[in-house]
Amino acid sequence: MRALRWAVVALLCGPAALAALAPAAAYPGEPTVSVSIFPPDVTVDASGVNAVDTVFFVNLTASNQVAPRPHMMWVNISFTVDLGWAVNPPFDNLTYTLAAQESVETSIAVTVTVPPGASATTAAIFSAAYEQDNDMPFAQGQAGNRTAQIHIRQVFSTGASFTNGTSSATAEQGQDASYNITVQNNGNGDAEYDAKVLNADELRPNDITVQGTAPALVPQGGNAVVRVTLHANPAAIPGTYPVQVRVFATAAGEDPPPGAYADITGTLNIRSAAPPPPTGNNTTNPPPPTGNNTTGGGGNPPPPKDLIAQIVEFVTSPPGLLATALLVAIVAIAAATLNVRRARRRRRQEQLERARAGRRRGAGAPAGPVRMTGPPREAAEPAGPGGAMRPVRRGPGGPVPRPSAQDLKRRGST
Repeated sequence: MRALRWAVVALLCGPAALAALAPAAAYPGEPTVSVSIFPPDVTVDASGVNAVDTVFFVNLTASNQVAPRPHMMWVNISFTVDLGWAVNPPFDNLTYTLAAQESVETSIAVTVTVPPGASATTAAIFSAAYEQDNDMPFAQGQAGNRTAQIHIRQVFSTGASFTNGTSSATAEQGQDASYNITVQNNGNGDAEYDAKVLNADELRPNDITVQGTAPALVPQGGNAVVRVTLHANPAAIPGTYPVQVRVFATAAGEDPPPGAYADITGTLNIRSAAPPPPTGNNTTNPPPPTGNNTTGGGGNPPPPKDLIAQIVEFVTSPPGLLATALLVAIVAIAAATLNVRRARRRRRQEQLERARAGRRRGAGAPAGPVRMTGPPREAAEPAGPGGAMRPVRRGPGGPVPRPSAQDLKRRGST
């Protein structure tokens, strides 16, 4: 029924209308062809001075599995490389006579010639473009393209030097030091380069560590800068240290082959850090005094004077002289007052002693202070002519007669 409909369309509209309405692939029931390329991806070493050939196998399968009768098929196929490399053969024309339910396989060997010194930066594309036609009325046929990739094995050739010839870096304790290394890529393709410090384990006990690296993509035949940064910890030991740096192509793997890396050596100078400013000291310029001409700039305030200098400066100033004189006067007045009180106390003591001595003399006691060595004792003494004994009080100087009633009366009257 479908074939009948297409026949009606062809009769009514003509071949041009049929071609415009035809689908993009073969009609159902048409003979078909399938194309594949082996291998789909190859790597070629083109580092020598001679060209290198590589072979692709283009496999075709012509099939007449649906049609109930034999058919003929024609396949035109061409081979190219996008970079313009030589291809042999450049094309082929195939004719198939297919019985009903029959398939035929064909393989074409195509040689691609890779020129010496080909770049490894971009893969080349091998293409097999084909067209198929058959003897069916109003045949649609087929068209298609199959591709494979050709990679060039990368060959590394590396040069390195310190940028601007600066191989020495200096850092204070607690700061970073960087090295800029210019990498020259003399290989056969673009390559990314990174860096590492080979003697990092020797620097670490001195409190020097690798802060990081900055890789760079280096074009073929060109150069770029790779950076290495070291850090000196606050406890880093001052001195000069060798720094061994290796720049290497990252695509070369963990153990790069010769040519994929370059080693250079620089030096690192570690200096002691400056002492921190005193706590609480404002290192910024102080505001100018009111009304003062600030042209000429300010500066840090002078350091504070020591205590002795401050005392001397105060004493020699007018207020200090006045305060010193006042202090001396107060001390002198206090000393005089103390001496007067002591003199009064001595005079009073002397008066008391004289009063005691006078009382003792009035009583018949010897002049001067009398020291009793024991309690007074009484003795009997004749009282008078009658022979009566009168008690006598004894003191340190001898017996002291007890005063009579008349003596007492007389003393009382005086």
